[in-house]
Amino acid sequence: MKFEDLTCVDKEVNLDDYLKLYKYVRDNMEHPEWLGTFEKEEIIGILNNGGKIWLYYNDKDLVCSCFYIPSSNKSLLKHNISYDESVTGSLGPIMVSPDYVGNGFQSKMQEVYNKYIISKGIKYSFTKVHSDNIYSIKNIEKDGYIKINEYESKRGMNTCFVKDLFNEIINELEYKEFNTDYISFKGKIPILFTAPHTMKQLREDGSIKLNEPYTKGIALYLNKYCNVNCMVKLKDTGIDSNWDDYDEFKTEIKRFVKENNIKLVIDLHGASNNNDFDIEFGTMNNLSSDFSTVRELEEAFTENGIANIKYNDPFKGGAITRSLYELDIDVIQIEINSNYRQFNNDNLKVLVNSLNKFINQYFKYINR
Repeated sequence: MKFEDLTCVDKEVNLDDYLKLYKYVRDNMEHPEWLGTFEKEEIIGILNNGGKIWLYYNDKDLVCSCFYIPSSNKSLLKHNISYDESVTGSLGPIMVSPDYVGNGFQSKMQEVYNKYIISKGIKYSFTKVHSDNIYSIKNIEKDGYIKINEYESKRGMNTCFVKDLFNEIINELEYKEFNTDYISFKGKIPILFTAPHTMKQLREDGSIKLNEPYTKGIALYLNKYCNVNCMVKLKDTGIDSNWDDYDEFKTEIKRFVKENNIKLVIDLHGASNNNDFDIEFGTMNNLSSDFSTVRELEEAFTENGIANIKYNDPFKGGAITRSLYELDIDVIQIEINSNYRQFNNDNLKVLVNSLNKFINQYFKYINR
């Protein structure tokens, strides 16, 4: 049986069905204490507080279920987890009826859970597993969870796991489709991140300019989680926005900057790994940005171990930088080596964390 053939119910779920499955699974476990117990009133309270249950049926037969439980700072601190409850979710019981084990349903439900909590703005997932439940621990670790600690309860020793959802989030944002030439999203911090080269472009000579992977994902991630503004070009309009002096995308950038009182524009670009730098800042030979802003940005990178940084060599800033220079704001073109723009690579996360660090520092500076 395939998971896709099951009927999913995730609204107004039948809690009596859920509790019957809970009891059936528990009664058939060699160690039922591993699963623990839930009272109906307790479940209702969790659902009323933002929780969610998925029930999967084969006709009228309940096959499996998954439970999302919102975290609380009190519970997280109890397990030595420092993430805030606003960005941390809890993976509750994942159950498969004994009649349907062996079909990979637990992994499939974890995928559903991951997509849901990402859509809720959750960045980290926390869960607990009985320390002797080797099967569940293997599935949890396979999904990217890392062991945090162990603690003893009435049910015995339990292991706490946390998953950082960064890779799933940035990948989803990178490949998210929009039916328009470009997109813009507002944030509260007066920094605008632009990404003009997210698509392949046909040049006048018939050659193809390749896209610059994860510049789109980075811009959208920083907007979603760091509260900055972003504008991303999505389709080839026949004009290279960072080469040609005039095009609609730059016109819209200017309008956005003026209407939203933007103080700093960071134009994201991708460089090949043949370049002898990790990061390169293009500032029109120090004309387009205050040097203190650039130094603050450099320090955010170097403090996270990204130290091979160049200035205006060889990229000094393209048409976007030149067009915004006249607006009397800071503009910095950032060239990012492809070694820092690869999926499932820790370098990409380090890069984004560095930009996040700079954003926080910049926001504090302008609000002194």
